[in-house]
Amino acid sequence: MNIEDETVVVENVTDVHQDVVEEIRPIDLDISDEILAKNGIEKITKAKVVVESLLLNNYIYIHSDDRRLMCAKRTMRGFNIYDLRTNEIICKLSANIFGTKYSVTKLKAKTSENMQEITNRDGMYRSKNNSSSMLINNPNLLNTLPALSVSYDVKFLKRETPRSFKIKMGQLGLQNKQPIYNPETNAYSLNFSGRVTVASVKNFQIVHPLELTFITLTFGKEGNESYILDFTHPWNALHAFCVALTALDHKLGFE
Repeated sequence: MNIEDETVVVENVTDVHQDVVEEIRPIDLDISDEILAKNGIEKITKAKVVVESLLLNNYIYIHSDDRRLMCAKRTMRGFNIYDLRTNEIICKLSANIFGTKYSVTKLKAKTSENMQEITNRDGMYRSKNNSSSMLINNPNLLNTLPALSVSYDVKFLKRETPRSFKIKMGQLGLQNKQPIYNPETNAYSLNFSGRVTVASVKNFQIVHPLELTFITLTFGKEGNESYILDFTHPWNALHAFCVALTALDHKLGFE
């Protein structure tokens, strides 16, 4: 499916597969850090996600001030996400084999693993050093940074329908805004107000199920391997990046 002008097409995904079950553990960053700080209602962050290398599976988060803050590297089941300011791993975005269920796994201990210590074997990244040390110095972090999970709805025989997925952020439930079918163009579309310029099944907007007019996050293609990522309350940069990665990930057997 294609999308025109300010709109986007989407495909569907229902999940009959086993959930990704991961224990949620603390991250070794202060909650006030710009990667973790939640946006206020009036703050809109206009970031980008750039696919730097399809061969090496590198995905870069570029903040609104053009700083490269995070990098995601594909693993066998999801992504490892790194802080580009320190080259240390922040967390893991775990996925099931079909690319329909995701959860953020926060690391229990800081490892010495960094991007220079990652080796590429058969297209998969693996750690060469598993040594670790005790990590958390903020006892309130677990209570202030909510867990994140994403679940795509998969319709086996309906590949021409838009994607549909739900997000759980702590106790808060969010969902993607359903695009509207346009019979004149035979395409599903969303209003991106000119921010998204390339039609893609990966384009989406996130809303609260009880307030469908308040768009909390917008993700969409603007160039060959470049995507805009606009977000406001209740998102932070890390969670927004993770949700964008779920859209960019492979959907095995359904797309």
